[in-house]
Amino acid sequence: MATNSEIAVDKTQPARKRVWKFYLTFFGITLLHLSLGAPFIIGNIIPYVVSYMRLVGKDATLTYNDGIWLTSMGTTGFGLSMIFTTYIEKVLGFRKTILFGSLIQSGSTLLSYYTIQSSYYSFVITEGFLNGAGGSIPYVVTVSCAMKWVPNRKATATGFVLCTHALSATIFTYVSSIYINPDNYQENEVINGEAYFNQKDLLARVPKCFLMLGFVFLVSQLISICMISNPKEETTTIVIQNDAANVDDTEGSGKENKSFQDNDVAIQLQNEANDIQTQNIQDENKKEMMDKSPIGTASEKESEPEEDYFTPFQMVKTKQFYSLWLLTFILSMQYTTIVAVYKIYGMTFISDDNFLTILGSVCAVGNAVAKMSWGLICDKLLFKDSTILLCLSVSLLYLLLNVSSMVGRYFYFIIALLTYVVPGGIYVVMPYIISKSYGLKYYASNCGTVYSSLVISGLLNPFILKGMQNFFGWNWTFFFFEAISFIGLILTVMFQKPRKPERRGSTLSVTEHKSEP
Repeated sequence: MATNSEIAVDKTQPARKRVWKFYLTFFGITLLHLSLGAPFIIGNIIPYVVSYMRLVGKDATLTYNDGIWLTSMGTTGFGLSMIFTTYIEKVLGFRKTILFGSLIQSGSTLLSYYTIQSSYYSFVITEGFLNGAGGSIPYVVTVSCAMKWVPNRKATATGFVLCTHALSATIFTYVSSIYINPDNYQENEVINGEAYFNQKDLLARVPKCFLMLGFVFLVSQLISICMISNPKEETTTIVIQNDAANVDDTEGSGKENKSFQDNDVAIQLQNEANDIQTQNIQDENKKEMMDKSPIGTASEKESEPEEDYFTPFQMVKTKQFYSLWLLTFILSMQYTTIVAVYKIYGMTFISDDNFLTILGSVCAVGNAVAKMSWGLICDKLLFKDSTILLCLSVSLLYLLLNVSSMVGRYFYFIIALLTYVVPGGIYVVMPYIISKSYGLKYYASNCGTVYSSLVISGLLNPFILKGMQNFFGWNWTFFFFEAISFIGLILTVMFQKPRKPERRGSTLSVTEHKSEP
């Protein structure tokens, strides 16, 4: 009885499905971070908020220096909630965690419509602390997700996510200014050397702006959550159907050869041939999937056991953790400062609200481009060279800020733009070195532990900035932030990759890595 063997292989569907999910995920991340990056507009709306609170609200003692509390408390909430993100994800799952954080972020923006009409410090809690805390949760989860999709380009993946995060301000800085101040009103009430807006129609639109932004954020977040997913290992199913073994003789003979069905040796040879054929098809299919897919070997990387990982408790026992913690503390202070004061400082010698609004929008575009650029730089130069370049650049730019008011508005435009975009590179460099030094298994918790420095910097920065500015003026304030860059430079030069952690039942040796991070 003649029987035949059949091998059915679907070579294209898994690869196509994986590529489709890859692009859908990154589109969803882009849409999500366009709303999560909303805190970047704070520097632009501080003059409107302070003017509103002084002339319409209940606090006539506020000054522009008090506006730093918005960015600082946002930074504090961001760093604090990041510590608990891994545990939240374990309880709620991947998508529900993103939804949970997004609802806090958009809900706090909606709530700011009411708190800004109540008191400034309740507004700081909703638009500052809660906004930062809510945005931090999906932020770290989606960065980790992007790294899993592109395992061989972690810094580039991080740079892409932060690029879309920064693009938010490109849109909403201009939207908020056009909504609140469409007629380009100038500050026309000077009190103790500071000029404030007092136009009633302008001030009446300030609370409504947060209502509008909150609804936009909520809708975009709900849509984006449906698109985002973590990569899963997908395999091609190969169905082999053997009813019996049959060997044909030479082609074109048209004669049926003697059956080997009862011959054990022949059956074994046929099975071995089938195994070899199946393995060849699997290898060919795997190669084809890797060639077609932009994500390369993500599945292969995920299936490999990850030995080099640290728990947060193991991480804090390494001296490298404290170097990264302090480095993040320093550069985040420099970044938060310029985000908060670029418009306030510009108003001291530039009387053009539209010009400063355009500066804010261009800063947002530059920030987005810089985040992506820092990812590419970090993948090319690695951690030390990238961070040395970062620290030296920030120091030089803060020095140039001191002379910008004497040179003119266009020079200030360029220097403020560069000072705005360069320090943000720490948010690209730091996730990269954390994942390389401490592994991806506990990445979110480890990143949150390092970013706990944001809590301290967020609380201290208002006192430092207000104290320096009140007692010494803008020049010495900028000189202080220039000088602390050299501490970061020393920490970077001394950094070495931490030793592998000891594990029970493991043959891992505790040796220092020889390669430069």
